[in-house]
Amino acid sequence: MLVRRRGNEDVAWIVEVEASQAGKSVVGAAVLADVCMQIEKQQGRQKGKPDLLFVFYRPSAKLQLARKRLERLTENRVIEHLNEIKIMSEKRVLDEVAHAT
Repeated sequence: MLVRRRGNEDVAWIVEVEASQAGKSVVGAAVLADVCMQIEKQQGRQKGKPDLLFVFYRPSAKLQLARKRLERLTENRVIEHLNEIKIMSEKRVLDEVAHAT
């Protein structure tokens, strides 16, 4: 899901709902999001760097494993066109949305 900024058409957030166990799928999704934002920037449709949010709705998901794999991407500078990558459980996301409204 893409969340755009008000007032311009920049993508502010890319939200990825994950059904997996937080394995390799986060790495592929992060790289794909980065490549898509690179293309959007090259074509003049994106100016800023959006945040990428992974939402895991399985309580058994290994979020630490996902964080570790994504840290390697950012440390090795594989991800260049995304601002921040966040990982949250469904409950945490719902709690944060409830407090933000």
